[in-house]
Amino acid sequence: MLGAAHALANPLTARYGVVHGEAVGLMLPHVIRYNAAAVAPWYQSLLESTAGSNGFPTPEDGAHGLADFVTGLCAKAGLKTRLAELAVEREALAELASEAAQQW
Repeated sequence: MLGAAHALANPLTARYGVVHGEAVGLMLPHVIRYNAAAVAPWYQSLLESTAGSNGFPTPEDGAHGLADFVTGLCAKAGLKTRLAELAVEREALAELASEAAQQW
């Protein structure tokens, strides 16, 4: 089964020509925030093991801090960090979500 970030990225690549890696990077912070409700202890463990190194967020920053960190990495790499920057219209979101839900 395909991971959520890839599943969300595939329709962006297919419909908008967004380079797949950029699309995955853009969607990953949203997946981190969404998954936090179910796997917060995993994120906490990751943050505890990386805190203070290479600019990683602290455990107190939690999943939202981790998501913001990933967004920052994408921005530093010169990648877009918002769907609007890729000319994705708000009206297309429901259809894109439906297409993503069909990804395996």
